Amino acid sequence: MKKAVAYLIPFMDKEREENIKKLGLADEQRFSLFQILDFIGCSGLITPSLDEMVHVAKEMQRNGLTIPLLIGGATTSKTHTAVKIAPRYGNPVIHCLDASKSVVVVRREHYDSLKDRRFTTIDAARLKKVHVDFVKFPPVRPSYLGRREFRDFDLPVLLPYIDWKPFFDVWQLRGKYPNRAYPKIFNDDEVGEEAKRVYNDAQNWLGKIIAEKKLKANAVVGFYEVCSDGDDIHVSFSLPLNHFIDIILIKSVFSS
Repeated sequence: MKKAVAYLIPFMDKEREENIKKLGLADEQRFSLFQILDFIGCSGLITPSLDEMVHVAKEMQRNGLTIPLLIGGATTSKTHTAVKIAPRYGNPVIHCLDASKSVVVVRREHYDSLKDRRFTTIDAARLKKVHVDFVKFPPVRPSYLGRREFRDFDLPVLLPYIDWKPFFDVWQLRGKYPNRAYPKIFNDDEVGEEAKRVYNDAQNWLGKIIAEKKLKANAVVGFYEVCSDGDDIHVSFSLPLNHFIDIILIKSVFSS
C-alpha cells in the first residue's frame, strides 16, 4: 500500500497543480500582463488608486485580456466600480469588500451567477429618474456662492466629524448588529475591548499631532448654481451669469 501511494502522489500533485486557478493580487501598479492568470485583483487604499484602477482596466482591454478584474480596498465602492471602471473593460469587473473575499467571489457558482444578470436599458432608467418639485421643496441657498479657501483650520473643531468606520475596518474590527457602527462597536462582546483600545491609541496620536502642530488643515469649498440638461449637470461659475460649464470641466478649473 505504501509503495502504491508513493507512486501515485507525484501524479496527484501534478493534477492538483494543473487544476488550481491562479489569482493575481497586487496594488494597482504592480502586476504583469505576461503572467498566466485566471483573475486579476487590484486593491487600493488611497483615492489616487482609483484613477490607477481605471488605467488598469483600459490596459487590460487594450491588450485583449478576457479574464475577470476584481476591485477592492478601503477607497473603492460598488458604485465607483460600476460607473468608472467597468465601462473601460469589456469583461467581468467585480467589486470585493476586501482581498479575503476574493476566494468567495471567484467560486464557480458565484461567477456563473453573474453571467445571468440583466440590466435595464438607458431609456428605461431615464424614465425612472427622480423628479423634484422645487416649488414645494426649494433648495436652501448657502451663505455664499463661489469659491472660498480655508487655511490652517482649527483641528479640534474637525475631530467630531471623523468617520471612524474605515479606521475600524482597516483593523478588521467589525461588530455584530446592533453594535456595528461607532461608538456602539465598543459594546460588542467580541471586538469591543480591542476597538476601544485602538481608538484610544488613535486619540492619543491625534492629540500629539495637534499639540506639536505636525499637521495643517487646508480646504477649498465652493457653492455654485447648477441646472440639469437631460443626463448632464451644468455648473454656473458666474463668469458671466449666463455662462454654463459642463461638470466634467470642474477638475481642470480647480487645478488651474
